Amino acid sequence: MSKSTKKTPVRAWDVNVHLTGVVNTKKYNTEYRYHCFVTCSHRRRLLVIGCLVLAITAVGASAVAAETREPLRTAGAQIEGTQTNATQIQHERPDAARRTGNASALERRLAGQLTDRLNQSVRRIDAGNYEAAQRVVADPYDEQLLLYMDVYRTAVTADAEQVEQRERLFTETAELQSRYAKTLVEYQRIQNEYLGARQADNRDRAQRRARELRSLSRELRQTDESLTVRYQLLSDTTDASVATSSQIITGTTEEISQQTNQFVQEVYTPTTLSADARATGSFSRPIRITGQLSAPEDAPPSGNATFLVNGRPHSGSIASDGSFVLRYRPMTAPAGSTSVPIAYAPDDAALYLPSSTTVATTITQESPTIAVRNATTTARRGSTVAVSGRITVDDVAVSNTSVALYLGERQVAETRTDGDAEYRLRTELPANISTGSQTFSIRTGDADTALASVSEARTFTVEETDTRLTLSAVRREGTVVVSGRLLTAEGTGVSRQDVSVSVNDGQQQAVQTGANGNYEVPFDIPQPAAEADSVPIQADFDGTGTNLNSASVSASLGQPGRSGLPGETTLIVVLLGGLVTISGGGYGLFRYRKRGAETDGPMPPDAIDPRAASPFDRPAVESENRIRRLEQIDEHLEDDDVQHAVRGLYGIVRSELDQDANTADTHWEFFQSVTDELAADQRSVLRDLTETFEAIQFADRDPNPEEVAVLRTEVEQLLADHDDGPAGKTSYTESHP
Repeated sequence: MSKSTKKTPVRAWDVNVHLTGVVNTKKYNTEYRYHCFVTCSHRRRLLVIGCLVLAITAVGASAVAAETREPLRTAGAQIEGTQTNATQIQHERPDAARRTGNASALERRLAGQLTDRLNQSVRRIDAGNYEAAQRVVADPYDEQLLLYMDVYRTAVTADAEQVEQRERLFTETAELQSRYAKTLVEYQRIQNEYLGARQADNRDRAQRRARELRSLSRELRQTDESLTVRYQLLSDTTDASVATSSQIITGTTEEISQQTNQFVQEVYTPTTLSADARATGSFSRPIRITGQLSAPEDAPPSGNATFLVNGRPHSGSIASDGSFVLRYRPMTAPAGSTSVPIAYAPDDAALYLPSSTTVATTITQESPTIAVRNATTTARRGSTVAVSGRITVDDVAVSNTSVALYLGERQVAETRTDGDAEYRLRTELPANISTGSQTFSIRTGDADTALASVSEARTFTVEETDTRLTLSAVRREGTVVVSGRLLTAEGTGVSRQDVSVSVNDGQQQAVQTGANGNYEVPFDIPQPAAEADSVPIQADFDGTGTNLNSASVSASLGQPGRSGLPGETTLIVVLLGGLVTISGGGYGLFRYRKRGAETDGPMPPDAIDPRAASPFDRPAVESENRIRRLEQIDEHLEDDDVQHAVRGLYGIVRSELDQDANTADTHWEFFQSVTDELAADQRSVLRDLTETFEAIQFADRDPNPEEVAVLRTEVEQLLADHDDGPAGKTSYTESHP
């Protein structure tokens, strides 16, 4: 037989593929097993195996999808004017919710362990065991705090600012308690020396030790005040109780203060003060006060000294015989005939006790003049309202007097004039000031005092701020928990605003947003609604009476556990789909191989379009494109063209992270849409890039070239990390336009 007529026999062989798939749930308590036996020729074995893999994947995907709850379906985002309030709506799978719940429980337990250590430390302080009190909040506490912060980032928030605040709260509370205990150790040592000096009748040494004890007592009070603030924050933000510890610290401070005052009274030199005042006077015509300071047993104090006249400090010089003269400009003293208190206030270096008296005089009231400079003309929610100026009376500077800024009748800022009578007032415009022309005023003085109450008003324009609402929900049996945020268009949270949340077209609750614009409200769903296929949800913010636009968002929440596994019909459809896939794929591969056999030879490599290459080759192509684009960024940086460098960086990130090609999103909407896919450090890099892009795109500000160079390196690392896989989400998320 000639070579041209020789045929190679087709060698048939069997491929016995035994597929077993099991789906078992509590709801149906059934088990599905499916098998497949395939016989094929050697020529088509790869085709069959590949198509069978596709069939397996399809069946597996159906099972997984069946176990997932139906996602929220957007019922229509509300639009105010040109503002779009569409939001990404999150929906958790039950297993993710359980993981979040476990993490939250662990976070609470670890927070409790930290506060337990704080409480143990305070109990040792109460028992007088100050060294042990310091050890309790040392190394073991630090190790527990590191573990707690890891859990806090997962269970509560990955926001860098909030994480830093929580870590600083626990760290500073422990440090302050340790400092308090350490100060008590020093106080105890000095007290023993004081008692020894008293026993030895060494008055000079006892006076010096009493002065040290008074200084330590003041230090304890300052630490106590700082601890009280942090104890309150711990009570407000954790489930732990530190009220008893706060009471113990405050009680210890009061006991030390009373004991110190007793020591000072025992060894300091007492004084006696007498004084007279001119019959009349005012701020512009000061009142002359003459007086005498004496010490019964020793020489009276002399030299520079401080006196309190109507509670305000005045410097004076005491002669060697104890006489002094003061010039008093009344400010807060009552107008008319009055009695003005005067006190000698020795400093820490003087070993004298204070003394006091009163003088009678008549005060004439005068009206200050308020000069206004650099006043704000326009503002919107969160922007700064500022004004500066000077306070005088008949061209005499009024220093150290109170000046307040009012928006309408609401005081929003207060300060005191400096030595030149200058004042500077600044505050953020709150949301509850209506848009349009508004008035702010600067006020000083008081109606019945030496300086009369006066006011100077200015007008400014309040602009409207766009807002948007986000919405997420978790549905369990009989319960729906709705949460979200109220944000400005730039992505800043809006606090202390009422959001109305309605569920099931009837149940409605109002909730106030927190510090970051967050809100959360639970609903108990009646039985008929609990069995429904979907539950409508809506959140509304009414901006009436504020400078904020109204916002609204609505959605439909699917039934939990719906279609928990594929039924028999679903399984048949999946298997039929697999067979169709096998048939279509086999025919396609046959046509492809036949067409390839008719060609003169293999396709040259340079004829292959990279965009049509195997999916396994695509990351390399994308990586090469990224390298080329980053090289362009480097060229911009070498030319000091930071604006094009930032825009280029932002374009790279936007194109590689925005898989849905939401080109209509603003830069902050894009940030919100991808932030759940990123780890905390990646979100921080993206936030820095977005803020820098915003600054050059909308404010025309050139960032620091060195900072942009650092940002370029961080962006490259962000994209490289993102190529390795997502940071790990704990919820199943559906995006809706």
